[in-house]
Order: sequence, then structure tokens, then C-alpha cells
Amino acid sequence: TYKIVNIQRNAITVQDAKNKAPGMESTTADNVLATVEANFPYRVNPLYAWWIAKYIGNQNKVVTEVLDKAAQSSTRDALATYKLEGARVTERKGFENLLTKQFGINIFNNLPKAELTDAELATVFEVLPVQLMNVIADPKVSNALSEKKATEITLDYQKTLTSIMAEQANRRGQEGKGIKN
Repeated sequence: TYKIVNIQRNAITVQDAKNKAPGMESTTADNVLATVEANFPYRVNPLYAWWIAKYIGNQNKVVTEVLDKAAQSSTRDALATYKLEGARVTERKGFENLLTKQFGINIFNNLPKAELTDAELATVFEVLPVQLMNVIADPKVSNALSEKKATEITLDYQKTLTSIMAEQANRRGQEGKGIKN
């Protein structure tokens, strides 16, 4: 029998927090190598358990030949469309949703096309929402991005100060003209 389980990298855990595997590495849209830690939950449709056993095999084969590949492809495909900051913070929910959508698509693409229609194949596994835990960049990259952001903020601040000083100089010039006349 099958249970609700989670795929995490090359390990499958049955709701067991002790067996956490490392995340999957992929490149973001801004070309930063990042590690994604996420759970890819799914449920087997009991109506098609016979088909899974016949065409894929035991639970270990289901994990290695279908689900693990789908999780890895989903991570690669989804992360490639987000910048690091978006995947980590600003667009995190959208990133999770895309991971879930891609996981379903990639499971379907990894299933053998035997004896079932495409509509039936789409219901062999129920994909539950992906649980994104973390998106981690190399610490050196994270520090460099933080320094770049700090520099941009400092530059914006200096531009504001310069425009304030220019406006003050303009006002003094206008005041001087008023006194002269």
C-alpha cells in the first residue's frame, strides 16, 4: 500500500523530520547558483495503484523513476524563472505555486504512456502544494548581493542629497537676485 509521502532531493521521507536530505541545486534567472529545500507531497490515486505496480513497479521505483526526477526538473524549471531575491522573499508564494504546477506537469511527463488516456494519467498522482522551506545561495554570493544593495541605497541617498543641495543653491541665488533689484 502507498502512503502520503514527501520527496526531498534523492530521499523520500514518510513524514519523518529526521531524514531531511540536502536541497536541490539550480540556477536562478539572475544566474546565481542556489540550493532549494522543499517538500514535494503527493498522493497516489487508489484507482490506479494497480497501474503503477504493473507499469512502474514498487514504491522505490516510483520514487526514483518518476517522482524524484519530477521534483528535480520542477526545481530547475521554476527557479530559472525567478531571481534569487524573488524566490527567497518577494515572490516566494508565486515560486511555491510554480513548483507545485511544474511538479504535476513533470510527473505526467515521466509516466509511461500505457493503457491509460492522458486524462486518466493526469489523475494517477494527486499533487499537493509544495512546501518551500528555503532558497539558499552561497554565503559569498549572499554577502556580495547585500553589499551591492547597500551600495545602491547609499547611491540613491547621495543623489537625493545632491538634488537637495542644488535646490538650496538655486533658492539662495533667487534670494540674491531679489535683494539686488
